[in-house]
Amino acid sequence: AVPIGQSLIDPYFAKKDHLQLEKATYTAYTIASGISLELGTYLKMKGYDFAAGTANRHYRMDTENGISDMYPTISHRYLAVRSGVGHFGLSGNVLTSQAGAAVALGTVVTNAELVPTDPLP
Repeated sequence: AVPIGQSLIDPYFAKKDHLQLEKATYTAYTIASGISLELGTYLKMKGYDFAAGTANRHYRMDTENGISDMYPTISHRYLAVRSGVGHFGLSGNVLTSQAGAAVALGTVVTNAELVPTDPLP
């Protein structure tokens, strides 16, 4: 979970500054995706298979309208909650203790044996 910048949200919703939040969001997505790919590369070097999910930019093509349906190949939110990164808020977004819902999520799926963490209460 890469923080996007909580201080940029109020100006965005007040219609005072959309650009700064959009830039910060794009940057956070890029960083989260990069972390996923780097972690996957590390796992591969250790002899494990992996699939890295880019942050909110990879959608399934096997739906009625293809990419326009915007169905992700994997749910970063469900994996983040299950792995203890955060918990679901009333909106369905993942809330983290440090950044609230203003985060970009990346994912790595692997066959490496990892010690599981408990979900947050």
